[in-house]
Amino acid sequence: MPTAGQRILAADFITPVTATDSTVLLNVSGTPGTGSPEVGVTFTAPTSGMVMVTVGGSIVESGGGPAGGIIDYRIFEDNSSGAVVVGHGSLTRRAVLQGTTQSTEASRTSLITGLTPGQVYYAQMIISSYGTLVDFYNRTIAVYNA
Repeated sequence: MPTAGQRILAADFITPVTATDSTVLLNVSGTPGTGSPEVGVTFTAPTSGMVMVTVGGSIVESGGGPAGGIIDYRIFEDNSSGAVVVGHGSLTRRAVLQGTTQSTEASRTSLITGLTPGQVYYAQMIISSYGTLVDFYNRTIAVYNA
């Protein structure tokens, strides 16, 4: 980030990017996956190497018993075929939803540091359930300046 008196450059900031999908994904299991369609965004790291990532969504229990949903993400260099630079599964980055027969919504925002300034990255949402099956919908991911 620029300091006091320093010239501000366009590369110091990124254009916020977001992707949302309202497709209902029925009976999502405990195996982490992207769902279909996949929800992800491409962004270029700012000069600070830091971005904020927000993931969110809604679930309804569909397996007939106590259940929950996990909304997480991972970040790749370039695209989803590139090297993984931030893996999913961190307790500090994921949103956890408790399933009921009513709709439940949740989101989580986290700071990502250590990105290479100017490098293109792809942030991809990952979803799964615990307990019994859940239905996911209204999945969203956003990446913006820290």
